[in-house]
Amino acid sequence: MKEQNAINGKAQTKSKKRRRIILLFALLLLLAAGIILWWTVFRTPHEIYKDRNAEIGILPGMTKEQIQDRLNATVAEGMMNVSMNPNPVFENGSAQGDLRIENIEKNHYSYTVTITKDDNGEEIYKSGLLEPGYYINEAKLSKNLSAGEYPATARFLAYQNPDEAPIGAAVVKLNITVKN
Repeated sequence: MKEQNAINGKAQTKSKKRRRIILLFALLLLLAAGIILWWTVFRTPHEIYKDRNAEIGILPGMTKEQIQDRLNATVAEGMMNVSMNPNPVFENGSAQGDLRIENIEKNHYSYTVTITKDDNGEEIYKSGLLEPGYYINEAKLSKNLSAGEYPATARFLAYQNPDEAPIGAAVVKLNITVKN
């Protein structure tokens, strides 16, 4: 009987060792799967490194015309074209006038326009955001002006993204006329 118990004890010990090995192997598989999952989900998706063969400058063999075309394209991309009637006329202080503000379609930026009187800096008009290809033909001033002529300045603020700060500005000098 003692021999039987000794044999059963050895078998149980081997069985326990086998279970432990299987459990350890399963845990290692789970750990490896977890590492692979973490690597694919949480690592930086596109690690880009500078090419060691890249050189700074202009590609050899380009003609002066090709170089000038590239420079002109770069300048044009950063430019903002503004268009507005420099002499808007209003029938009276509460009427619409011919501001004729246009953000041409080729502009790369949206913009807002604020008009202030030159004598005291008072804001008399503020547009909403004008995207490229949009215009304001006529609009009312935010202040009711008496009959007369008013030197003013229109300030265009350019935005690449409306949620961000302006990236550039331009001004247009105006002479506003209110008839009555």
